[in-house]
Amino acid sequence: MAVNYIEYKKAELRSNCPECFSTDGLVIIFAYRNEKNKLFERSTSEVQSTMYCTNCDTVIYPSRWTDDIERVFAYNKKLAQPPAPYFKFKPLSLILLLAIIAVGITVAFLIMRF
Repeated sequence: MAVNYIEYKKAELRSNCPECFSTDGLVIIFAYRNEKNKLFERSTSEVQSTMYCTNCDTVIYPSRWTDDIERVFAYNKKLAQPPAPYFKFKPLSLILLLAIIAVGITVAFLIMRF
Protein backbone atom coordinates (compact mmCIF):
# COMPACT_ATOMS: atom_id res chain seq x y z
CA MET A 1 0.00 0.00 0.00
CA ALA A 2 1.46 3.32 -1.05
CA VAL A 3 1.10 6.06 1.52
CA ASN A 4 1.77 9.65 0.60
CA TYR A 5 0.82 13.07 1.87
CA ILE A 6 -1.00 15.54 -0.34
CA GLU A 7 -0.51 19.25 0.29
CA TYR A 8 -3.72 21.20 0.82
CA LYS A 9 -2.53 24.46 2.44
CA LYS A 10 0.66 26.46 2.20
CA ALA A 11 1.18 29.58 4.31
CA GLU A 12 4.04 32.07 4.26
CA LEU A 13 4.95 33.57 7.63
CA ARG A 14 6.44 36.95 8.50
CA SER A 15 8.12 35.70 11.69
CA ASN A 16 11.87 35.55 12.21
CA CYS A 17 13.57 32.30 11.28
CA PRO A 18 15.28 30.83 14.39
CA GLU A 19 18.24 29.72 12.24
CA CYS A 20 19.07 32.66 9.94
CA PHE A 21 16.92 35.38 11.64
CA SER A 22 15.43 36.45 8.32
CA THR A 23 11.92 37.96 8.45
CA ASP A 24 10.95 36.52 5.07
CA GLY A 25 11.02 32.93 3.98
CA LEU A 26 9.27 30.87 6.65
CA VAL A 27 6.69 28.54 5.09
CA ILE A 28 4.25 26.09 6.69
CA ILE A 29 2.84 23.24 4.62
CA PHE A 30 -0.16 21.22 5.78
CA ALA A 31 -0.74 17.85 4.09
CA TYR A 32 -3.26 15.04 4.61
CA ARG A 33 -2.56 11.31 4.41
CA ASN A 34 -3.60 9.48 1.25
CA GLU A 35 -3.36 5.70 0.82
CA LYS A 36 -3.52 3.98 -2.56
CA ASN A 37 -3.88 0.30 -3.29
CA LYS A 38 -4.81 -1.78 -6.34
CA LEU A 39 -8.31 -2.18 -4.93
CA PHE A 40 -9.09 1.16 -3.29
CA GLU A 41 -7.96 4.69 -2.54
CA ARG A 42 -8.70 6.53 0.69
CA SER A 43 -7.75 9.63 2.58
CA THR A 44 -7.70 9.98 6.32
CA SER A 45 -8.06 12.90 8.67
CA GLU A 46 -4.41 12.58 9.70
CA VAL A 47 -2.61 15.85 9.02
CA GLN A 48 1.13 16.42 8.83
CA SER A 49 2.68 19.88 9.05
CA THR A 50 6.15 20.95 8.01
CA MET A 51 7.83 24.32 8.51
CA TYR A 52 10.93 25.33 6.63
CA CYS A 53 12.88 28.45 5.74
CA THR A 54 13.43 29.21 2.07
CA ASN A 55 16.38 31.51 2.79
CA CYS A 56 18.60 29.06 4.66
CA ASP A 57 16.92 25.86 3.30
CA THR A 58 16.41 24.26 6.71
CA VAL A 59 13.47 22.49 8.28
CA ILE A 60 12.36 24.22 11.47
CA TYR A 61 11.39 21.60 14.06
CA PRO A 62 8.91 22.43 16.87
CA SER A 63 11.65 22.41 19.50
CA ARG A 64 13.17 25.52 17.82
CA TRP A 65 9.89 27.47 17.54
CA THR A 66 9.53 30.78 19.33
CA ASP A 67 6.30 31.94 20.98
CA ASP A 68 5.48 34.05 17.92
CA ILE A 69 5.88 31.09 15.59
CA GLU A 70 3.71 28.91 17.83
CA ARG A 71 0.89 31.50 17.81
CA VAL A 72 1.06 31.91 14.02
CA PHE A 73 1.15 28.13 13.58
CA ALA A 74 -1.95 27.68 15.78
CA TYR A 75 -3.76 30.38 13.80
CA ASN A 76 -2.89 28.82 10.42
CA LYS A 77 -3.82 25.36 11.68
CA LYS A 78 -7.32 26.66 12.47
CA LEU A 79 -7.58 28.18 9.00
CA ALA A 80 -6.33 25.07 7.23
CA GLN A 81 -9.26 22.69 7.44
CA PRO A 82 -8.40 19.40 5.71
CA PRO A 83 -10.74 18.01 3.08
CA ALA A 84 -13.28 15.44 4.21
CA PRO A 85 -11.95 11.86 4.36
CA TYR A 86 -13.06 9.65 1.48
CA PHE A 87 -12.97 6.02 0.37
CA LYS A 88 -13.11 5.08 -3.32
CA PHE A 89 -13.19 1.64 -4.88
CA LYS A 90 -11.12 1.15 -8.02
CA PRO A 91 -12.53 -0.72 -11.05
CA LEU A 92 -10.56 -3.89 -10.24
CA SER A 93 -12.29 -4.24 -6.87
CA LEU A 94 -15.71 -3.82 -8.45
CA ILE A 95 -14.91 -6.50 -11.06
CA LEU A 96 -13.76 -8.87 -8.29
CA LEU A 97 -16.92 -8.18 -6.29
CA LEU A 98 -19.13 -8.93 -9.30
CA ALA A 99 -17.16 -12.13 -9.99
CA ILE A 100 -17.62 -13.32 -6.39
CA ILE A 101 -21.34 -12.58 -6.54
CA ALA A 102 -21.68 -14.46 -9.85
CA VAL A 103 -19.84 -17.49 -8.46
CA GLY A 104 -22.00 -17.42 -5.33
CA ILE A 105 -25.23 -17.32 -7.34
CA THR A 106 -24.01 -20.15 -9.59
CA VAL A 107 -23.09 -22.34 -6.61
CA ALA A 108 -26.43 -21.62 -4.90
CA PHE A 109 -28.30 -22.50 -8.10
CA LEU A 110 -26.37 -25.77 -8.51
CA ILE A 111 -26.99 -26.75 -4.88
CA MET A 112 -30.73 -26.08 -5.23
CA ARG A 113 -30.96 -28.31 -8.34
CA PHE A 114 -29.58 -31.38 -6.55
